[in-house]
Amino acid sequence: MPTEVGKLSDVDELIRRVKVQCRDLGIAAYSKQEGGYYDPEEVTLSVSPLLTVGERTVVRGLVTEHPNLPGVSCVDLKYGGISHAESGDSFSCDFLHDRALPIADICGFSPFADSAFLEAEAREGLALSNLIRGAGVFPSDRALQYEFVKWNRSNRRVKDGVLPGEKKEGVFLTQVKFFADKRPARCSIADMEKVFDQRNSRGFRNFGVTPPEGIVLPCVHGKKSRGDFRRFEEENPGVSYAAYLELDVLTQPLTLSDCLPRMMAHLPLPKASIDHAQSRPAMQALNNGGVALFYNLYVLNCDGANCVKIVADGLNASVEAV
Repeated sequence: MPTEVGKLSDVDELIRRVKVQCRDLGIAAYSKQEGGYYDPEEVTLSVSPLLTVGERTVVRGLVTEHPNLPGVSCVDLKYGGISHAESGDSFSCDFLHDRALPIADICGFSPFADSAFLEAEAREGLALSNLIRGAGVFPSDRALQYEFVKWNRSNRRVKDGVLPGEKKEGVFLTQVKFFADKRPARCSIADMEKVFDQRNSRGFRNFGVTPPEGIVLPCVHGKKSRGDFRRFEEENPGVSYAAYLELDVLTQPLTLSDCLPRMMAHLPLPKASIDHAQSRPAMQALNNGGVALFYNLYVLNCDGANCVKIVADGLNASVEAV
């Protein structure tokens, strides 16, 4: 999206330039590809400090509103590493209203000793998203994603599982975007409450609702490049499919215009965190009326499968080879 950098004394001119750029037809086309509504007369502008990203100075955060479970938000933080491809220490925490559920990693262990400090960091991102949602600017029938950063000049990389509790210098919103249309889940509040009682819970990270009998889709394995999906679409015109994605396929930024246009199921290799790159194919699958299943261990059983059956109620999901 249009961005201008300059001095605060020139903010009026910078805003004028951004408004001119927002009328570009390419912006509308990009928004359509991303699955979002766009009107150049209804653009929300933000003015924030220019953060100079130095060595381990920025904590990047993502809040994802659950499109099927009212009151549920998934918060992901990354400490260290600037680009998608760089490694860093991550923390994931799901919230049912004000109740927090830290997410264990795939082996059931938490690498963090100071979980209370990390949960407090996640709550700051949640509070920011609640503030924006409460302003009534965005439609209530769409789930949103909020990207933010916490800036700290002296923030150090997590070492030996302990994060230093240094004073933070600010929380800044960097992006709000539509994630998916809201669709009610086929589960009860009691079912949602049970998630908190499960040992090593994988939280609320299954998105999307299928018919009770499930959906059966051919499975395309993108282990080397996104070209695997393009080839499948060229050879099977009009056929929807499930995309089994390994993480290294997503280290480059994705746009929905050049990959996965008929994907109905996003099946990433299970991991706890949702990030900027993983969100794009998830948005595509959900906007196609399908599912995005994060941290679902059943997906591991489908490696090499030609076809999968998926049953999802918005909270729980099963994936099996057929």
